Formats: sequence, C-alpha cells, structure tokens
Amino acid sequence: MSRLRLLDNNPMVIENNYFSIQYSFLLEENLNDHSLFQILKEKRGIQISKSKRTIEICRATMQEASYLQVSKNSPLLLVHGVVYGNNDKIVYVGNQIINGEKYKLHV
Repeated sequence: MSRLRLLDNNPMVIENNYFSIQYSFLLEENLNDHSLFQILKEKRGIQISKSKRTIEICRATMQEASYLQVSKNSPLLLVHGVVYGNNDKIVYVGNQIINGEKYKLHV
C-alpha cells in the first residue's frame, strides 16, 4: 500500500507498507480520513503493540522529488519499519521517505 501523506495540504511523506493478503480488506478503506491503526483495531481487533525503526539519510530520486516537491538529490529521511500487533505478530513492514526540511523528530 502506497500513500502520499500531506501536512497542511503539502506533500510530506511517501509511505510504502507491505501487508500479507489477510489485510487486503484495507484496500477498500478510506485511509485519507481515517487512522490505519484505528481501522485495524475496529475491523479485526488488532492492537498495534510496538514497532522497530531504522532511520537514515537518502537522496531524492526524480520520482520522489516530484511527489515531495523538492529538487532531485535533496536529502530526505528514510525510515524502515516493522510494526507488530497482538502476540507480537508482524502486521506490516514498510518504509517512509520524509521531506526532512519540514520534519522534527522527538525522542
């Protein structure tokens, strides 16, 4: 599942998440106006319990630059993640490509 996430109507994140076939029902859901985690909880009783993330710097490809409205080769944040639900089962793996000029990480 690929999404372009917006902040104040400006492109902020390219998100690519990979689910097993049991989550194909998500393709029918409106993820623009609703929380993915809330839908998983309401429709399947899946509570997200934790995630593991790796953060690194990458450079914008031509396509990423177009989506995020930045120059090609602009520095971006690349976040690889694994998200776990009930009984520590993997719900999905994915990555986010984030416009670092507009992003703050709070630890």
